[in-house]
Amino acid sequence: MNRPEFAREMQRLRGQIASLPPAAREAPEQLAVETAERHAAISRAALRGHRAAEHLELSFEQLRTGCDRLASLARDALTQPRPPHAPGVN
Repeated sequence: MNRPEFAREMQRLRGQIASLPPAAREAPEQLAVETAERHAAISRAALRGHRAAEHLELSFEQLRTGCDRLASLARDALTQPRPPHAPGVN
C-alpha cells in the first residue's frame, strides 16, 4: 500500500473510531497510532534498503571498471616484447 492509499485508509478508520462511544475509543485509537508508527518505520526501512541497493550497484560498477582496467593493463604487459637481457630478469 502506498502512502496516499494508507493515509486515506487511516482517515477512514479514524472517522469510524470517532463515531464509537467515548469509552470504546481508547483501544482503537491507540492501535491506529501504533499502526501509523509501524507504517512510517517500514517506509524508512524500505528507503534505506533502496539506497543501500543503489550504493551496492554503484560499487559493483566501479569494481567491474577496475577489473576491466586491470585486465587491460595485464594484457598489454603480456603482449609487449621484452628485451632479451633486461635487468632483473633471469
